[in-house]
Amino acid sequence: MRDDTTRPHGVWPWVVGLTAVAFAVSVWQLTGASAWSDEGFTIAAATMPLDELWAMVSSSKDAVHVAYYVLLHGWFDIVGVDVWTLRLPSAVAVAATTAATVLIGARLASTGFGVIAGFLVILIPQGMWAATEGRSYALAMALSTWAVWAFLAAMTGRVWHWVGFGVLIALAMAVFVYSALVLASLLVSLLIVRSWRTRFVAFATASVLAVIAASPVVIVSFLQRSQVSWLAPISADTIGEVLVNQWFTGATMLGGRWRFVVAGLFYALIVVGVIVLARRGRRETLALAVPWMVLPTLALIVASILLDPLYTRRYVTMSIPALALLAAAAIFALRRIWMRVAAVTLVAATVAPMYLAVRATDAKYSDWSRIAAAIAQESRPGDALYVVGPGNMLGAQAITWTYPDETANVSLVGVVPGSDTASVGSELVPMDELDLDGVERLWIVIDTTNGDRDDVDLDAVSEQGLEVTEVLVTSRSTVFLAER
Repeated sequence: MRDDTTRPHGVWPWVVGLTAVAFAVSVWQLTGASAWSDEGFTIAAATMPLDELWAMVSSSKDAVHVAYYVLLHGWFDIVGVDVWTLRLPSAVAVAATTAATVLIGARLASTGFGVIAGFLVILIPQGMWAATEGRSYALAMALSTWAVWAFLAAMTGRVWHWVGFGVLIALAMAVFVYSALVLASLLVSLLIVRSWRTRFVAFATASVLAVIAASPVVIVSFLQRSQVSWLAPISADTIGEVLVNQWFTGATMLGGRWRFVVAGLFYALIVVGVIVLARRGRRETLALAVPWMVLPTLALIVASILLDPLYTRRYVTMSIPALALLAAAAIFALRRIWMRVAAVTLVAATVAPMYLAVRATDAKYSDWSRIAAAIAQESRPGDALYVVGPGNMLGAQAITWTYPDETANVSLVGVVPGSDTASVGSELVPMDELDLDGVERLWIVIDTTNGDRDDVDLDAVSEQGLEVTEVLVTSRSTVFLAER
């Protein structure tokens, strides 16, 4: 499966060029989608004093993301906090994933194969979404993909490649503990390929040391597995989640019926790619990509059946490069370069609606950017803000966390700090128990995604001398301005 027209040693110009393309594609409209509760939690955790952060993750929640929070803590100290700075590391991580995928493809086959795989990483909707998400998934994908490259490079027998592999996979597990499933897939790959088995001792040594290094995060995360009790148990609906939604909807059920078109196109490429690789004896590519694509999802589903629910579609983001490699084999099998260019262009055109959907304002079940913009335009210093929803403990705080500049004039009312830490988690005082003495103007944000809220009592506000003077209705919320 070598490309006679491009030699592997010419890969680096392509790596640089595609990395730049991936970065440009990722940062375009990076803040287009409103921030949502998960990203609000990221900001809250990453801006804590480190001793408070450690107290939270060691005693109650989110040890699975602790290394990511620490990294963002330092990042925010340098660049400040807003939605752009929150998401920029994820955009960079997707670009880094693209670079690693090109190098993996070049090592397995040729520069041409790697370039096609790199383009497909950019075009898979889940990767598009990961670039805009202020969580650890994109960074974990980048680290684990570079670990896969180091794994392949280490087959030459160079010790420093094994060191790099161990460091990268340890960092990936620390950033997001489920990255350990990529390590498990590499073990399967090594056992399948006879020539790789000779490196078993080196692989095992590097892997054990990596697991030991990441073990504090792994152990505490396991003990906190009840934190994801909100995850749905495995059911018939999981089939659609696995086959379509986890790769082709951008993680928040975007695209409507068009996602089935996108899924169908990619699965056609993957099936043809597997057939091409099998017929041409590309055992190493199959042995690497198939376990990498299948095992993380399969392991989470089995664990969810036997233990507690552990599967959700964004947890397997780190398998995106495997899909890209298998689909690239089908396109690379086309004999003419213009045919390959046409095929990649067809894929790009097909996924373009998904790319735009991922960057739409409401892409993440939130319209906080619209609300924040309205508050920024009309608020005055000293205004108060009361938020009902969106049905989670972060609703009352997260708008001010994610849009601090736009909400600089307002202060929250009715928020009781949660018991685990003063910064993350809260309870909301009912509207009829609010103390509004001294409040001249009150912004009331009501999440209406699931219809009218029973806990909304505007009469209670009126009884304290404030009357609603303005109403703004958005796709997911209603905003009232009450003035004395």
